[in-house]
Amino acid sequence: MTEPRYQVQEDLPDDYLLALGIYVQTCARIELWAARLVCLTEGLEPRSPEFTERTDKLRQFTKPLAKKLKSALDTVSSDENVKSELAELGQQILTSLDDRHRAVHGVHFIHEGRLVIEAGTKRNNERLKIAAYDPAIIQAAITNADRVLRLLKEYCETYR
Repeated sequence: MTEPRYQVQEDLPDDYLLALGIYVQTCARIELWAARLVCLTEGLEPRSPEFTERTDKLRQFTKPLAKKLKSALDTVSSDENVKSELAELGQQILTSLDDRHRAVHGVHFIHEGRLVIEAGTKRNNERLKIAAYDPAIIQAAITNADRVLRLLKEYCETYR
């Protein structure tokens, strides 16, 4: 076994750090493609300065972006099955925001053999601690985020 290259590798296993990085970058791309899809539904021309500016503005705050996407998804298709899938997708993005925020902004550490995430606002002078997610739950979150990202990209590429 080699020495850890970085301090955080002394605190967390490499496989967890890799999974965390994959999840965080998948979430970042979900935000990008969600903003792009909103811009498309607003009639902005891809690669125009207005499209880029609007995309950047939408990505500044994740909750308003998720809400805007949810309403924009109604215009993507007239097919009721697709509309149902899109409504579920929009809701999924909204309900996953807390997980995304904990992953990005939380401090992850191992305590008594369990993964703990310290995140959220202070209550009674102590930060909220979230108990461990086991590897199956972590993998499920990554898989689900990947599914959402693929769907958003697909809808962007076929939207016209």
